[in-house]
Amino acid sequence: MEQQVSETETDGTDETRPSEARLLKEWTQDEAETYEAFKNEVLAAGLYPQAKKSGMSFLAQTRRGDVFVCFFSASSGQVILWIRNDSMQALIDFDKACEAVTESAPQDFRFARKPTWFMIRLPASAENARRAASLVIAEVVRRVTAE
Repeated sequence: MEQQVSETETDGTDETRPSEARLLKEWTQDEAETYEAFKNEVLAAGLYPQAKKSGMSFLAQTRRGDVFVCFFSASSGQVILWIRNDSMQALIDFDKACEAVTESAPQDFRFARKPTWFMIRLPASAENARRAASLVIAEVVRRVTAE
């Protein structure tokens, strides 16, 4: 059976698929540099990235399987790291991890807590990215991968 593909349909290899390259094109230079600095730190800690439509997910490999750790998104010179409770609640005390991040964070980081998400908002800069990555690695990744 042969399948016809019209000019408006895609074969899945086009630029509309989520990719790191597409996201980097959409972000400002500061946002892209922030992402690269964050990514380098978390990759060194053993996380791996997955491109999504509006940002990049980072996952950790554990004995129990892959665990979603955080989602990186950028807009208007700001970066938001989204950390999801339900992906880690069986592995760590999520409330304690969030408290530790909040207590250790620089003054210019902002936090929001929802039932499912803990969000860290920071101004886009490579230095802030390294500081945020350090917090996520120390207070979340190490707890998740210790299990």
